[in-house]
Amino acid sequence: MALIGYTNAGKSTIMNELIKRFGMNDDKQVMVKNMLFATLDTSVRQLQFEDSKKLLLSDTVGFVSQLPTTLVEAFKSTLYEAANADLLVQIVDYSSDDRADMMSTTEKTLREIGVPDLPMLTVFNKADLTDSEYPTQAGDQLVISAKDDASIDLLVDAIKKKVFKNFVTATFMVPFDKGDVVSYLNEHASVLETDYKAEGTQIKAEVTDIDFQRFQAYYVSTEA
Repeated sequence: MALIGYTNAGKSTIMNELIKRFGMNDDKQVMVKNMLFATLDTSVRQLQFEDSKKLLLSDTVGFVSQLPTTLVEAFKSTLYEAANADLLVQIVDYSSDDRADMMSTTEKTLREIGVPDLPMLTVFNKADLTDSEYPTQAGDQLVISAKDDASIDLLVDAIKKKVFKNFVTATFMVPFDKGDVVSYLNEHASVLETDYKAEGTQIKAEVTDIDFQRFQAYYVSTEA
């Protein structure tokens, strides 16, 4: 997943809030500075949620209008991470009168560097600087404040619904001599229920498509 958007929209602040809650190494936060091009590096961190689901989160350099020619190539090279993302989260400064132009600049730049038509959430940040109600969500658009816990909760929920939509909820019956399978599921899947039967450990869990195929031998039933 990649955070994209106009510079100073709050991308790094949002990333740090996510790292603080779900980071595998929460000391590795990214720099936040109220200036253009605080960094031209793409920062990548791994997040793990309470249900054991994991994702890689990248914070790209902020977009700007009329980018100086000398910075064009360096700027674009930092954005190629977005082309490989499962989800783009566009952060927009909701308090700015130029937010429509910001969104247009972002979308134009993505087209210029050849980023495909990927799933996207549009997150209007800094709602605390306006009179608007927040946090709110309408379809794939959210209005939030990165400083507000409820806003981050809403954002995380929206991200998980997008990124993990292909997860399968399945029940597995694992023989007692296959403790390694039980350990794997407990570590890498979102285990919903565990029950001990005469024939083994029955586990209901949310798993990736790959893990679902991997453990077909123990599969009992699937839920939508």
